[in-house]
Amino acid sequence: MNNLLLDEALNLQNRYLIKLQETKELLLENNASVAIGNLSSFWIENRKLVECILEYLQKPYDRFFFTGITSLGFDDLEHIPFLALGKLRILDDTILSNYQMATLSSSETFFAYMEKILIKQIEDSINILENFKGLIYIFPLRFLFSHSDEIADTAERLFLSLFEEDIKNFGEYYQKFSSIESIALGLKNELARYIKFREDEDERDSLEKRFEDYKAKNTLPLGADAGDNEIFLMSILGYFMQALDIFSVALSLEVYPYTRNKMPLQYITLLVINTNVGGLKGATDIERNILNVMWTCFVLHHRLPRTLVNDNLDIMVHKFNESNFSEKLLDEVRRLTSEGAFSPNTIEEHIESLINELTNDLS
Repeated sequence: MNNLLLDEALNLQNRYLIKLQETKELLLENNASVAIGNLSSFWIENRKLVECILEYLQKPYDRFFFTGITSLGFDDLEHIPFLALGKLRILDDTILSNYQMATLSSSETFFAYMEKILIKQIEDSINILENFKGLIYIFPLRFLFSHSDEIADTAERLFLSLFEEDIKNFGEYYQKFSSIESIALGLKNELARYIKFREDEDERDSLEKRFEDYKAKNTLPLGADAGDNEIFLMSILGYFMQALDIFSVALSLEVYPYTRNKMPLQYITLLVINTNVGGLKGATDIERNILNVMWTCFVLHHRLPRTLVNDNLDIMVHKFNESNFSEKLLDEVRRLTSEGAFSPNTIEEHIESLINELTNDLS
């Protein structure tokens, strides 16, 4: 490991800690635009350094980034499975992206809701930088390295490809569909089952019922007069954009995405399955492997015993490294991918037994 670069990485995190503390104070004083502007400038100025850290601090795909979440929960020890993987672990900082989303909303209720989330994100990030130095780094990977224009175009094509009819654009979509019932009837049968609105929804319910529950239980970034077609477009397009964003950053930076949330996984799976649109032209081995690794991380996150916790996190991480826990897990995923295993059920069946075997070795 390049000790000079490691020192630079740690120094960057120390400087970001100070910046976050200042940002929190500004947000509490209702100076959100100044606070977020300062954060944005900080990361734009340090983009090249982050790129250098990613390229040279550890080898490709020995890096993981925790993404698809707004905060990392510590009360239920959900950081423990993340610490078991790779040599470089990054929390994908979405403070800037979430603020951008909040400012684009026409709903004051949604903006107030997002402000509370931003404060919680900042507090969690301060906790990580103070207590997990060198174990978890915080970089806004998708903010810095996303290709937003390309992603928006591809997400539009993916969304329109969900329908049986050849729909050319969003204007035509609005003309053809108004209610959730008409939308449900227009979807391709083989793809409709992958469409989800909430992680905890009952998959046995109809799409219409799940959609109505989604509207009732979520704070949406739309006005009260928004129709079903607008809400459906906003939600599914948003999930596609998030999936494309995560997947493209993983490929370009050669870093594995780690998520506890099933929604990004669901839409990345749909993205890879529906390979004839969006310019993918058939999923490659590395794309299938990334998806399988993501499902593996999801299984690991929910199955790894929290009893492995050691008061000294450095010792615990050292045990994971000494046992080659991450390498053995990834080797198994690569084997499954090469043999054509490409489904969440297959991955869970094989990986859960391996996780049990590896954690028994650590006990």
